[in-house]
Amino acid sequence: MTLSMNRLLLAVVCCAAALPGALAERLQGDPEAVVAVERMIERFGGADLWSRARTLYLEYDGWRSEPAEPVIERAWRDLREPYQRAEFEGRSFYTIFAMTPSRSWLSRDGQVRVFEPDRHRAMVGWHPYDFYTALRSLAVGDPSLRLQWDAPDRVVITTTDGVERGWWRIDQNGGLIQWGAISDDGEPLEYLYGPMRAFGNVNFPAWGSSQDGGWRWNYTIVDLSTDPIPLTVGLDPPGD
Repeated sequence: MTLSMNRLLLAVVCCAAALPGALAERLQGDPEAVVAVERMIERFGGADLWSRARTLYLEYDGWRSEPAEPVIERAWRDLREPYQRAEFEGRSFYTIFAMTPSRSWLSRDGQVRVFEPDRHRAMVGWHPYDFYTALRSLAVGDPSLRLQWDAPDRVVITTTDGVERGWWRIDQNGGLIQWGAISDDGEPLEYLYGPMRAFGNVNFPAWGSSQDGGWRWNYTIVDLSTDPIPLTVGLDPPGD
């Protein structure tokens, strides 16, 4: 099946997305939290669309305060397994981060660093709970997740072993307001998101910003596919 046919399939599935209440039969937790997440997933294009997806490709047009310059980001994310590549291009730097199940590495202006095993394992363990992969985890009704309601608009996600895996602020119409979590390196992450807009076969916020405004961006391309990340993207360090 060609890439274009895969995207067409996703678009058709989106039109036949799960009816209201479908997620409530799969997700576990407080009823208010389940309903809020159900509405949010519908706003993102529907549970069927996200549960069938494999790769999410994104382009961002943003601004970082350190260094104070515009940044273009391109990212390929496997929503099921820990494969990822992200490229950050500014006026003064060009950085690549990539991860596979066996290793992860960072290249900044041609200088390559392969992460040590403990750090790599932490990043792989975090993969299912990152913002983008967590959307799919919620869409498929991951049985290891529990949803807790924190009024007036926050849903806290924990795993069955009691570990908190992030939280989502969701308005009454299912629109995402804010997402936060503790990252793989133990640092808090908090991002604000703009209103939803259509990106081809998927809906997504128009923009995002870190809580302190140090990283602000517009999404310019958001593309879901049933294909894995293309081999031509390059997930291995240069020279391998």
